[in-house]
Amino acid sequence: MGDNRRESPPVVCVPRFSKGSGTGHIVRSLRLARRAHDEGRKMLIAVDEGQLVNARKLALLHGVDPCLLFSLEALPHHPVICGEKAPAPLIVADLRASSAEEVAFLDSLGYLVGIDEGGDFRQQFPFLIDLLPKRKQGGKANIGILPSIGEVETKRSSDLPSVLISFGGEDPENLTPLIVRLLIDGAYLQASQIQVIRRSIGEPFALPAGVKQIDPVSDPLPLFRSSDLLISSFGLTAWEAVSCGIAVLLLNPSRYHQLLSTRSGFSSLGWVSGRKGRSRLKTRLRHLFPERQLTWSGISRLHIPHPGDEWSCNRDVESLILSMRPEGGVICPLCGRRLNSVESPVVHRSEERSVRRCSSCGAMVLFDPFPPENRYGEDYFFSEYRSQYGRDYLEDFDHIKTLSVQRLEHITAVIGKTSGPRLLDIGCAYGPFLAAARDAGFFCEGIEITPGAVSYVKERLGIPVYAGSVDDILFDGPLEAMAAHYDVITLWYVVEHLPNLFQVIEGIQRLLRPGGVFAFSTPSFRGMSARRKPDAFFAASPSDHLSIMAPGQVSSWLSRHGFRVDRLVSTGIHSERFPFPFSAFPESLLHSLAARLRLGDTFELYATKQERRHDRPK
Repeated sequence: MGDNRRESPPVVCVPRFSKGSGTGHIVRSLRLARRAHDEGRKMLIAVDEGQLVNARKLALLHGVDPCLLFSLEALPHHPVICGEKAPAPLIVADLRASSAEEVAFLDSLGYLVGIDEGGDFRQQFPFLIDLLPKRKQGGKANIGILPSIGEVETKRSSDLPSVLISFGGEDPENLTPLIVRLLIDGAYLQASQIQVIRRSIGEPFALPAGVKQIDPVSDPLPLFRSSDLLISSFGLTAWEAVSCGIAVLLLNPSRYHQLLSTRSGFSSLGWVSGRKGRSRLKTRLRHLFPERQLTWSGISRLHIPHPGDEWSCNRDVESLILSMRPEGGVICPLCGRRLNSVESPVVHRSEERSVRRCSSCGAMVLFDPFPPENRYGEDYFFSEYRSQYGRDYLEDFDHIKTLSVQRLEHITAVIGKTSGPRLLDIGCAYGPFLAAARDAGFFCEGIEITPGAVSYVKERLGIPVYAGSVDDILFDGPLEAMAAHYDVITLWYVVEHLPNLFQVIEGIQRLLRPGGVFAFSTPSFRGMSARRKPDAFFAASPSDHLSIMAPGQVSSWLSRHGFRVDRLVSTGIHSERFPFPFSAFPESLLHSLAARLRLGDTFELYATKQERRHDRPK
């Protein structure tokens, strides 16, 4: 198993920042940059070359070092990306709608996470975070976060409602002066009741006297708390106001924004398009507020939407992103190919993980942004094992040893009779298989990363064990120079834990003598559980299972590494998981049929090493 230590990756934000796209995307990145600075994390923001000057000006307004902003074109050559010892960065794309070229480019740089992605390639992102409820648009995200930024204000200091107007840092359609004039000229509001957030990009607004204009702010909480109504367009600001408990009325710049408003259930004045659209605003205002003077009763009639039960209000996106220490999901553990987001689709999403199908070999590959710091401590074999199986590993020792006897029978049948065969068990845990192999006449050794297990096997069982990770032992440790040393190498429920299985297999191939046996067991994504309920299967899969294969894949995969499959045994057959009428079959018949069709939830494989041309001595 691999090393447990993981360095915090640098974060690279890529927001959409161009004329007409507003400033919401880059402002989110600037918020994250401030939090990253407070926590001592490396952080970059990448925008198009032509917008770099404006982006750095905006960074100064938000208290962010403008030196953190770089051009997207120069990003692949930045030391954070291409540094020799730099960990793969977390690429946070906030692009609204990404093209195939953008997805492929960003995915090639590191671990790709999408925020509010609404493009045709939304489901290709390894991990998706939605801040805007999309209502059936483009498939589910891994997690939806509705920012919770305060409590509802219960006591008002004035009899007249206070109205806050904000259409983003750009407001390209000039909706701010339009709605201000209509509200004042129509006698809905007095100028003193209105607060307007200025543009951060573009010319200042020309507004009637008495309307208070304020500079853009990074934290909207105080403004929301002092206001009774927000007038804005569909976006994060509207949802933040909802979570803060104030009423919201939307006026949208496009049909697309209006569609999202309708789907989400906001009260809206519609969308503005040319003179005709603007003239209809007067009619809509009169319909919404027939008494003209905007009163508390009028505001109370506005609909406050609810994002849905699946949305979390107890966390913020900055904390979520900065807690990510991704593992897996970039390189396929089986074939070693880099996963391409456009070609390797996501087949399962949950708050904790994504599962992708490798387009090269077909393996299911886990993308885990939140792995624990130490996976394989003592708890792994005791409290965690007990929670899954009802007893801890040592209490299960004799049962596992009994299963090992059957596995040794398969190994003996494949390898034939040999005198004192040498056996290496990788990931031997507390040694039940090693104990059974020694009883069967094998000379045994093990590899194990958990200190307590290493001590148990050495002291209680008296069997030699190499302590450390597989990589350290095979490639940089005592077995580095050995060749053709072992007759049998086994990995029982270990291969799925290895992030670089394709390299470990080559190490195993080197250590085995010609004709030696390589045996392993692993879960199957073509078993009955995965076939019937794939989402439930992947959700229940342990978080350290970095890859899951199918029996049909292994022959061609192993042949590339110089192995021939001799036996494949379907295991993990549970009659209660089969649908009717199969569940009504006699137990023996069901097991026989399921084994023949390879429908078990796990399988065991026994292969022999074949001599390859480049392995022959010159």
